[in-house]
Amino acid sequence: MGTFIEGRVEALADKSNLDEEIAEVERQLEDLRKRLPAHSLKVSMAVELDELEERLSELLGEKRRREKAEG
Repeated sequence: MGTFIEGRVEALADKSNLDEEIAEVERQLEDLRKRLPAHSLKVSMAVELDELEERLSELLGEKRRREKAEG
């Protein structure tokens, strides 16, 4: 059984990891959007864009849930 301090350190590490993952997905989205052609979007790029936006939405939802739980 972990101590209170160990639990807080783990929670902070989880939050840091979540923030890092959000930042990484945002970087990937920005890079992809810069590469999008003005016309004739390739299916693979559309799929990647959709997947990244979905992942970002999931991560941001998780962050909101955690922040709400912390009160």
